[in-house]
Parts: sequence; structure tokens; C-alpha cells
Amino acid sequence: MTEKDLRKLKGRFTEYVNQFYSSSEGDNRNIALKAKYTHNVCKNIEQISSNIDTLLIVQATAIFHNIDSPCMQYTEPLKTTFPSFISVSVR
Repeated sequence: MTEKDLRKLKGRFTEYVNQFYSSSEGDNRNIALKAKYTHNVCKNIEQISSNIDTLLIVQATAIFHNIDSPCMQYTEPLKTTFPSFISVSVR
């Protein structure tokens, strides 16, 4: 994996998250919080890793960890939460 690959993956993550924004200000705030959390995880990885190959792979893993469910779960009626133990898995 290269830095260019990671930039593409981060862009795809942003595109994915953007599809869940709606007319609800409260929901949008929470979706943005989830995206910010993921980006902060990547920043933290940069601070603790000195091996570029590991850094790129771990950041990619962080970006796509559970990507199939957190935002989708949040947008399901009556399941507007991110904690996995409360939400319903969409797998």
C-alpha cells in the first residue's frame, strides 16, 4: 500500500459517510462526530507508528473497521446510536 492508496481510501470513506447526511441537524452532528473520530484514530496512529508500511495498513484498517454498520445503523429508525451492543447489525 502507498500513501496515494491511503489518500484514495480516505476519500472513499468520506464519500461513504456523506451519503448518510440528512435534513436532521442532530443526526448530521452525530454522523460528523463518527467521521471525526475515525480521522482522529488515523492521526493517533501516525503519532505512535514509525514504520511507514505498518502505518498505512493500520490507518486503512481503522478507516474501514465496521464501515458496513455504524452509519447505516445510525440511520435505521429507532436505532439512532453507534454503540454496537445497542444497535442492530446489518450484516
